[in-house]
This record gives sequence, C-alpha cells and structure tokens, in this order.
Amino acid sequence: MQPQTVSEKYRHFTAFAEYMGTDFEIESLTIKHAQKYISQVQQAKTNKTANRHLRNLKACWNWHRSHGEPIPNPWVNVPAYPEESFTKYVPSPEDVASVLLAADRFAKDFLTLILQTAARPSEIRLLTWDDIHFERRAVVLWTRKRKKGERQPRLVRMTDSMKEVLERKWKEFSGGAYVFINPETGEEYSRQSPIIRDMMKLLCERVGIKHFDMYSLRHYVSQRLIDGGKAKGVDIQRLLGHQNLSTTDAYIRSLSPDLSHLDEELDNLMKSSEKKQNVTRH
Repeated sequence: MQPQTVSEKYRHFTAFAEYMGTDFEIESLTIKHAQKYISQVQQAKTNKTANRHLRNLKACWNWHRSHGEPIPNPWVNVPAYPEESFTKYVPSPEDVASVLLAADRFAKDFLTLILQTAARPSEIRLLTWDDIHFERRAVVLWTRKRKKGERQPRLVRMTDSMKEVLERKWKEFSGGAYVFINPETGEEYSRQSPIIRDMMKLLCERVGIKHFDMYSLRHYVSQRLIDGGKAKGVDIQRLLGHQNLSTTDAYIRSLSPDLSHLDEELDNLMKSSEKKQNVTRH
C-alpha cells in the first residue's frame, strides 16, 4: 500500500473516531450513525471527500469481516454522493513545446520519457537500469495501480527518442540502481523532492502558460495518438498500463510487434515539439 494511501486512511479513521467522541462497541454502530457522519463530511467538505471517507470506512469494516469478525457493515447501506464529471486538462502541442524548450537537461530527459511512454511520473522516477533492455529496444515500467497494491510490470517499446536519452544517461552512469539518481542520497528521487514536485509548476510559470502537471502529459500522448488515427483503443489501454500482466520475464517473452506501428508516431511527437521549439527561438 502506498504511503499516501495509508495516510489518507489514517486521517479518515481518526476523523470518524473524533466524531464519535468516545469509545463504542463496534457492533453498536448503526446505519443512522454512518449516514449522519458521511452527511456531516459532505456538508463541511465536498461530495468527493465524503465519498472517499465512505469508501475507506466501508473497506475497514469489510476487512474485519473478512478476517472472521461477525459484525454488520452499516457503511454498505450509505449511498455515495453524485460527483460532477471532471475533464482533465490536456495541454496544447505549443504549450508542451514551450515547456520542453524551457526545461534543463534533467527535466527534458524526464519529460521526454513520459512523453514517449505515457508513463506515470512515479514509473519514470523509479525506473532502474535493470528495467532497460537496449538489445530488445524495450523498457519495463512498474506500477502499484492494482487492487491489492502489488507492483505490476508492463513492457513498452524503446523509441529512437528514448534510446537517445537512455544511452546518454548510461554513458554518464556513475553507479546506483536508478536511471534518475538523487545525488544527495544516491537513491531514487522521492515524489516530494523539489526537483520532481515543483518541476511543472516552475516550467509553466517560466513560459507563462496555464499550469499542467506530469499526469496531463499522459492524456496529451493518448489524445495525440488517437487524433493521429494510428492507435486503437486497445493500443492506448496497453500503453497506459491498464492491463494486468504477470512478471518481467513474461513481459520480455511476450514483447509484441503489435505496438511497433506507434513508434513513428511517438517519435513524431518529439520532432513536432522540436520544430515548435525552433520556431519559438526565431
């Protein structure tokens, strides 16, 4: 389980305990108690926050039930609040080009790998040299976005733009497991490291454009591939890592040419950005 997930659950459980105000028998908790608490959270916060409290409390009771506690779960009878549809901001090609132009070498390398893989920022941040397979033109990305929190791998093809970045970083390699090493610790960067946490905010401010984060680049890549007419829905699903696969070996053995037709399009994203950078310079 990710640290931020643990932290959220702890906050929600603590908030409910403070709401109850005193020790109570867990069997005595009624649907009315549960409804009243979630209603109070909704009134003080938002529908989305109330639903997150409901989800975590429901899961807590279910966990105890699955471990032999013969207790009712009143949270399952509390309906979730409706949430407004949220459209994620997708930056324009011009804005992406501006950010890449303003980026230093570290930031440009990091963002290039996201743009070439549609990876989550953590998947690039935690990328190790064991995950890089130059001879197979393949990179293994790992994610915890699974129901039980296990790390799951997925294989992505190494485009020419990726190969250029990774080969240069390999030549500069001076020890350590990670592709992007924090020189202060000799280990990977944490998600709260200023160079990672503040990267997009500072770059967007520097070029004077609407702020977007690294996750927006995943959506940018998906949209550009779909708009280019060369990617099917299943291609995008696989590229984003929304399918369950077993192990790194399985990834390597099953390296499929099915996504090879996306290589040119992914490289073209970088070439298009570079052209826009040249126009901006002049």
